[in-house]
Amino acid sequence: MGIEERKQREREQRRNTIIKAALTVFLKKDVSGTTMEEIAEKAELSKATLYLYFKNKEEIFLNVLILVYKKYAELLEAEANIEITSLERVRSMGRAYLKFYREHYNYYRLMNNFNSQIDIDLSAYEVSQEMSKAKNRIWEIVCAPITAGIAEGIFKADTVPLEVGITLWTASTGVINLWDHIQHSAQSVQKPAEKSMESSYGHMINVNFERILLNLWDAVFHNILVDKTLSN
Repeated sequence: MGIEERKQREREQRRNTIIKAALTVFLKKDVSGTTMEEIAEKAELSKATLYLYFKNKEEIFLNVLILVYKKYAELLEAEANIEITSLERVRSMGRAYLKFYREHYNYYRLMNNFNSQIDIDLSAYEVSQEMSKAKNRIWEIVCAPITAGIAEGIFKADTVPLEVGITLWTASTGVINLWDHIQHSAQSVQKPAEKSMESSYGHMINVNFERILLNLWDAVFHNILVDKTLSN
């Protein structure tokens, strides 16, 4: 390996170190409350070094999101590739989302809290194009089996893949976030307000939210299926 190649590899390694350190910091504090000093301390680098790689914390955050989106896309593809039929590949998206929540909880939190984290002018960052590409890849994976199902005559011809994908994603996020809220409320009952919260949701603690999630997806499929018996 030549000197330039070694330098490039070291630069990429340091850049990745910063991104991973920032991910940890952003999980503890939102972006607006995070400082470059805190990220530098977590990465065990000087603040000046961070500015050699990124212009500010917002640019670092966008790079963290790219990492998150790519991880989710990997899970979606892995689950979809297990199945044979278009219908089962679409159903696998629900399992992948649940798996992402369970196995990559921190990534899930960042992905779903992006809009509430900070108001970032994406046009000011070149990396935003890469982020959009990574995010669009997720929608491509979700929509592909729906599009295939339309071509195969499994789904209705007037089905709009992206609309179905957005419906499934938003509804699933609502179910999983409620599930997450109930679990964390049950784990912390020190304050009066938290005790009240637990009593409000206590009757839901043993509810099978995974079954609710999968039933939700099946309900959407049933609406777009040509042959309704396939949903059984």
